Amino acid sequence: MTPRPVVPAFVLAYALLLGSSLITGCGSAGPLPTYPAGGRVTFVDGTPLAGGTVEFRPVDNPHVISSRGSIQPDGKFQLGTFRPGDGAVEGEHQALVVPPLFKGDRDEVRVPPQVIDPQYRRYETSGLRFTVSRDVKTNDFEIKVKRGGS
Repeated sequence: MTPRPVVPAFVLAYALLLGSSLITGCGSAGPLPTYPAGGRVTFVDGTPLAGGTVEFRPVDNPHVISSRGSIQPDGKFQLGTFRPGDGAVEGEHQALVVPPLFKGDRDEVRVPPQVIDPQYRRYETSGLRFTVSRDVKTNDFEIKVKRGGS
């Protein structure tokens, strides 16, 4: 019977750790690089939309990754993909805008129907397209929305 070499546990653990870091990569917040992106949402008359959410999804791969940002009282937003404010992946994106939510009579959360035109709540109908670039100076987007009907 031939003796088998014994591999110390720490060598095996180190090999597993090294292998997993090579698979997942190191130093990034996610598997794809993101670039700072944001902008401002206003009504056509220039009044800011105070509250709500903006969401971007890549045109070439809409089911993989999206980025979103909360709209501030002045209409400004910063997109985040893997964590708040880290930006969006490079490429062309469709966008949608969700109006601010409010609490109803029984504390249920509701979308106010008259704040913005409902077309902006869906990627397929919003008509909003933007290109996120590595050149972050170009990633400041103006989103203009129409008010909802009465």
